[in-house]
Amino acid sequence: MGKNRPLQRRKVKYILERYENGDTMVDACDHYGVGTQGFYVALEYHDDLAKRYEAAKVARSRDLAEETIHIADTEKDPAKARNMIKSRQWLAGKFNRREFGDHVIHEHEHKLSLVEALEQGQHRLETLRRGYKPQVPTGGQQAIAHAREASTIDLEATTVEPVDAETDAEPQKYPDWLD
Repeated sequence: MGKNRPLQRRKVKYILERYENGDTMVDACDHYGVGTQGFYVALEYHDDLAKRYEAAKVARSRDLAEETIHIADTEKDPAKARNMIKSRQWLAGKFNRREFGDHVIHEHEHKLSLVEALEQGQHRLETLRRGYKPQVPTGGQQAIAHAREASTIDLEATTVEPVDAETDAEPQKYPDWLD
């Protein structure tokens, strides 16, 4: 058989049957003289067998979970029992992440006062309508330094000064939605 051809469906079914009956994937593939990679590539061509393989992995994970209880109850050497249980737990988690996998829960706590946000927005809007602008250092380098230091504007600490109509030749244009 050529290297680029996938395994025959019949051979994939036989390997899958051995796996479902308790063989490891390596043993099942070795029995038919096939590499595991060839088996996994063949599953890409047979959707029904791929679904059957996924179901077999879930069933195998449950068997592994039951084995851990038996090991804990019967193994005399605690260190050996711990290693056997941990390896089965790990494998069960890989086969069936939903039931036995490690779950990471991300909790974020954000406190947002809508009233305060609306008040701040209203304040900024009124400031723009009146023609006020925040006081920013003049000069190119000073303005850039100020912008880098102040990533956010604290409205309580910001000082505002009225725009002088004589120095600003053109009145500032604002979008219609500000009016």
